[in-house]
Amino acid sequence: LSASDSLSNYYTDGSLNPFVSAGWTGQCTWYVYGRIQEKGVTTYNYLKNKFNKEGKQIFMGDAKKWYDDAKYVGFEVNKTPKANAIAVYTAKNHVAFVESVEGSSTIKVTESNLNPKIGSKVVVTTNLNLREAASTSSNIVWMMPQFTIMEVINGSKFVSGYYWWPLSGNGYSGWAQRGGSNKLGWYYTRIVLDPSTPALGTPNWYIHLPTSN
Repeated sequence: LSASDSLSNYYTDGSLNPFVSAGWTGQCTWYVYGRIQEKGVTTYNYLKNKFNKEGKQIFMGDAKKWYDDAKYVGFEVNKTPKANAIAVYTAKNHVAFVESVEGSSTIKVTESNLNPKIGSKVVVTTNLNLREAASTSSNIVWMMPQFTIMEVINGSKFVSGYYWWPLSGNGYSGWAQRGGSNKLGWYYTRIVLDPSTPALGTPNWYIHLPTSN
């Protein structure tokens, strides 16, 4: 999967990624839950039968709880980076997927739920209007469907209580407000689909899922 591709059904199908039906599209957990399936590391059918100490399905809570979930069900958790591991930032409540390890410790990851920046890709978390200008009264250029991937082409503007970013992609360009009333608190979030150095630095832990399940 590269930044120019569409998201696979592991991210968009709520029967394979419960974060979709729960309204958490765009979160780091939504992305990693889909990526571990897309890479063939595990399956939803396997994970749905694993429960944490609270009796709930593992990896369905906040990112900072994934460490406890993994330890509870007996998955290997340590500070040794390996490809296909889940990187956990407990204090920062974030998870990422380790795509590769260079040398003894330099990792490259893909991840989601980061602040937009110029040149980065964002994923639209719900149907959202792309407008000609940074205003709710501006003409609508296109209603971007949920899961649309766009590129941030310039800096943001703060207008009428909302942050607006200029987005381009799929043959359209315009402005979209980032703030919203959905569970995420915004309508799109930066998504890193091309392996790169982690935005948050060195993870606290690595979760290594069983290779056969």
